[in-house]
Amino acid sequence: MRKSFMAVLAAATLFSLPVLAGPLEDGARAYQRGDYAGAMNAWRPISQTDPTVMNNIGVMYMDGHGVARSYPLAIQWLSRSAAAGSSLGQNSLGGIYRDGRG
Repeated sequence: MRKSFMAVLAAATLFSLPVLAGPLEDGARAYQRGDYAGAMNAWRPISQTDPTVMNNIGVMYMDGHGVARSYPLAIQWLSRSAAAGSSLGQNSLGGIYRDGRG
């Protein structure tokens, strides 16, 4: 009986702990709130290594969210993302060319 109580207590404690998010998730939440500066600040530390973040920054430049709209910078970021193998980056880059903005 004591072992099952301890197991339930351990599980309750484990599942009640806050989930720790990383910079990708923190930036995504900020972006969804419209806090584009917060998103950029969260993503900046991993922007050179994370292809999803590269795509997201490219989309920010493409749409002018939190930064001045710049298709050349959008293409630069989306190209990095696509070259790193991100299907998001490949799709976004294809869309910018399809729309005649590249």
